[in-house]
Amino acid sequence: MKKIAGQLFRLVESSEDFLLRKFYNYVSFAGYTDYMGKDLQLWRAILGRTASRFLSYLQESDTPEEMPVDEDITRNSAGARGITEAHSYYHRGFLLVRILGIIKYLRDSFLDLADSGIHRSGEREKARLLIWRYFDKFEIGFVNEWVNLELGSQKMQEASAPHLLRSESKRPYNTLATDQ
Repeated sequence: MKKIAGQLFRLVESSEDFLLRKFYNYVSFAGYTDYMGKDLQLWRAILGRTASRFLSYLQESDTPEEMPVDEDITRNSAGARGITEAHSYYHRGFLLVRILGIIKYLRDSFLDLADSGIHRSGEREKARLLIWRYFDKFEIGFVNEWVNLELGSQKMQEASAPHLLRSESKRPYNTLATDQ
């Protein structure tokens, strides 16, 4: 598999224009450019960050990883990258469904590259599996962290609700006292 990871590494490294064209076509056709903007540099930055992280992953992992039920996703490089991205997008107010759609189109662009650039079917299938597993692990980390962020936010809201109710119930008295 090291041969396949190396071949895929070189292919991704030398195919930014191909990947960007595929990715931009996917997101523009699906309407994501209406939501996030049509500026090609924005989409190039998203793709570039993903490609860079995927290349690092290929250097660390040259075989498709399994997804054990009890895996600590924070210890997996792809999962950890997903966690980092979840924080970035969550705190900037993006909707989970939109970001997941973008992630799917990023994955599809990399799969298209493997299909067009690796001609032996056995090698192509192994390369595709490496891509799938990277994005699977990334997505597991991403979604798991997003849920944790949502639960944390919900707990904070629940914890502050009684305080807000007490403050609101005292407000009429404060108003009466300050009006006199």
